[in-house]
Amino acid sequence: MDLHKNILPVLGILLASFFLFCESISEIQQFSPAYDCKETSGYKFPVYSRPYCPRNEKEWNRRKAKLNCSKGTYACFPNNEFTELIEFCYPYLPERFRIEKGVCLYLSKENSKLNDTECKTFEFGCPPDSYSVDELFKYPSCVTVENGCFSADKCCQRSVLNTPQHTTPRFDTNQTDWTQIITSIGILLILFINGVVIYVVVNKIKKGNS
Repeated sequence: MDLHKNILPVLGILLASFFLFCESISEIQQFSPAYDCKETSGYKFPVYSRPYCPRNEKEWNRRKAKLNCSKGTYACFPNNEFTELIEFCYPYLPERFRIEKGVCLYLSKENSKLNDTECKTFEFGCPPDSYSVDELFKYPSCVTVENGCFSADKCCQRSVLNTPQHTTPRFDTNQTDWTQIITSIGILLILFINGVVIYVVVNKIKKGNS
């Protein structure tokens, strides 16, 4: 019984340390230089390629804060070729703007304006109600693309030729990958702390049994 009483707190500390560490890494990744993609040219305002658009309200607020859209509204949509996702501060969005139900948006490179396209041929995920831009994360099918199509569009003719040669996020290789460095330090620190805790508990158990 004494062994169980001493081991359970240790397991609790280990689990708590693990979850806190995972949460910290998630926070670091959102603001890490390695996760800031390079600017995409050809638009009237800064536009950045992204591996994915925010998937929940927390991620949305993080990216919104990261871009610091003092002039315009934070947005993340596919490009007009439906080959990649892009984020930007959109300067033309009126107040209380809502997107109609049954449509998804994309950013046109020709005039740097948001256009809509119907999603009635989607197998799933077509917005059933109108929604605001900052609710886009509720409809991931509108921001999931591949080979020139929305992934959920069963009728779209996919073309490998439309896929960019570099489909992965383009990172600045000259920047230090602080995420990897901090992750390594964090793992070593957690292992050290857990080792100390286990050592102390084991010694207490030995003294109690002697």
